[in-house]
Amino acid sequence: MALTTSDITAVRVAVGLGMLMVVDAFVMGLSSLIVMAEMINWQLTWQAILPLPFVVAATAWLGKPVHDRARDVQENFSRLTEAAQEPFAGARVIKGFAAEPVAIDRFTVVSRDNVAANMAMARLQGIYVPITHTAPLFCYAIALFAGGRLIIEGVLTVGDLAAFLGYLGLIIWPVTGFSYLVA
Repeated sequence: MALTTSDITAVRVAVGLGMLMVVDAFVMGLSSLIVMAEMINWQLTWQAILPLPFVVAATAWLGKPVHDRARDVQENFSRLTEAAQEPFAGARVIKGFAAEPVAIDRFTVVSRDNVAANMAMARLQGIYVPITHTAPLFCYAIALFAGGRLIIEGVLTVGDLAAFLGYLGLIIWPVTGFSYLVA
């Protein structure tokens, strides 16, 4: 029952958010990239999006381990749910055989396994989340630094840089969203 509930939620998020991200990534991302390169400044565009392939690579590299750990967490949660439910359903049998210590020991073992699986997932996400969610901020830093230099040189206006940063956000969101979807 626990697996069914969590799987339905995972499918709902993957289909709903996944479809939105695919459309968003291709339509808005590509349109923004074209506008940034053609109408504002193509050199600034390629410099600003330089960190994004690293985010995609990190998502691809760590995606399978994250998925595997998430499955372990779900399976351990299912076992924990079952271990918590069984003593209630079989309370008379457990009391009749004076097996309370056995039931408690079984629940303790399953509970520790669940904690271990969640801690392993937390450790992996401790690596995954900073890489995939803060690395895109380097795009903004590069755009602000390089764009500021272009403003000082008179190549770019402040309004162009402001528009550029808005378009950059439209490109960064699908990449960051994809990493959210994987995790």
